[in-house]
Amino acid sequence: MTDSDDQGNRSGQLPKVCLISLRFSPACLSLLPAWGKMFGALGFETDYVVHPRFKEFAEFAENDSAILPTDGEWNPQGGYAHALFAHPAPGNHVYGKALQKTGCKVWYIYHEPWESLRSYLQTENYSVVLKLLAAHYLSVKMLKTADGVILPSQRCVTAYERADVQYNQRYFEIPLLFDDEAGQLLNEERIYFSYIGNITKAHGFAEFIQFVRFALKRNLDIRFLIASRFPLPDYLARDEMIANSPDRVVVRCGRPLTNSEINLCYAQSVCVWNVYLRSTQSGVLAKATMFGTPVLASEAGSFPEFVTDHQEGRLLGSADPETVLQAYEEIRNDLARFSANSRRRFLSTFHYNAQLDLCRRIFVDAHGGKGAL
Repeated sequence: MTDSDDQGNRSGQLPKVCLISLRFSPACLSLLPAWGKMFGALGFETDYVVHPRFKEFAEFAENDSAILPTDGEWNPQGGYAHALFAHPAPGNHVYGKALQKTGCKVWYIYHEPWESLRSYLQTENYSVVLKLLAAHYLSVKMLKTADGVILPSQRCVTAYERADVQYNQRYFEIPLLFDDEAGQLLNEERIYFSYIGNITKAHGFAEFIQFVRFALKRNLDIRFLIASRFPLPDYLARDEMIANSPDRVVVRCGRPLTNSEINLCYAQSVCVWNVYLRSTQSGVLAKATMFGTPVLASEAGSFPEFVTDHQEGRLLGSADPETVLQAYEEIRNDLARFSANSRRRFLSTFHYNAQLDLCRRIFVDAHGGKGAL
């Protein structure tokens, strides 16, 4: 029990947790509230400290406990038992140290541990590699500060143990956590083969577009959706085959979509593209399962931990169009079974309720690192 826990118990108030994202990320529109509900189920009260852009979205605009830093400045107060930081940001380690002085335990949710420069150069362009280097620099500062590290997959743990464990030896594996946002959207008609998320080389966007062209050229009965906060690349905007097929290729790109808009994309999908070149975790995969949407996923990275081939989707060793078409048709022809398996995966793995016992042992009972579990 921390000093903050003890103070909360003596005063009759719930112990408090602070969830922090000093950098805007659309993924946190689902992730942070899910963590908040998980801590609520464990008996904690939750505050949020988030980048001001989060206030543009309903999940935080209507949340009275969202404490917004002004011009990046925030004065951490005492009374928190735990503080969890999501995403690398310049101020993380500074605020982490300030919170520790109040008796708070500081945690870093580390989604992408360092793999290797060679891997990044093979799967990303140079500008993205530079961003990854900068993010790792900031993450190392936070790893050195944090009382514990949260990793979302076994693939993440393996990468962490190979490189970053030197900075912090107290770490736990907890899958990405979500609340169930599906509701009536589970009844939506499934229309699209969808690419959802960042438009990057590592996410196999070029291979997806290769399949789109393959399908259009052969007039296959497949409709596509591309949904991303990233703008559609110029070369695609000039592509006559795609530009002349607005009913076959629906594009929702160039701005952060609201959570409701993103959810509809998943709900209306026959399956979602996850044939990535590398991955230590995938919010796209987790959210697809929320809506019972099967995935086409890569055999590489963390996907085999969460996708059983021919169950929640298909695992592919190749993204050549004929292989993709065969896998897509298998899913479409047996969609009810694939969808039920996908939804079952969400409830058993990614819903915060499925991880309550684990989180209770870490945040309420545990006092050691990996070995405490």
